[in-house]
Amino acid sequence: MHKNISKIIVDCCKKEGLNYTSVYLKHPEVLDDVYKLRDVYLQLKEIAGTLQEISEKYNLKEFATLLKDDLDLIMKTDHDVLKIVQKLLKDEKC
Repeated sequence: MHKNISKIIVDCCKKEGLNYTSVYLKHPEVLDDVYKLRDVYLQLKEIAGTLQEISEKYNLKEFATLLKDDLDLIMKTDHDVLKIVQKLLKDEKC
């Protein structure tokens, strides 16, 4: 939680032209990218869920079969996104 507050403070200071660095947020640009990747992850999960829901709702077995590989790829991709986020946070010690 302290990182989110620190980001808000850093952003406000930046807008006001103040040079401030939080001890809790060493690399704000990395954290921005982490948030973008988080959003991509959530979108991928939502896409997969929506496709699955439509398939089940209308009992579209052929649709589910056609999309199985795509859904599997989406699920793999979302795990890869999480790995990237964890690596960024670890390497930059955010």
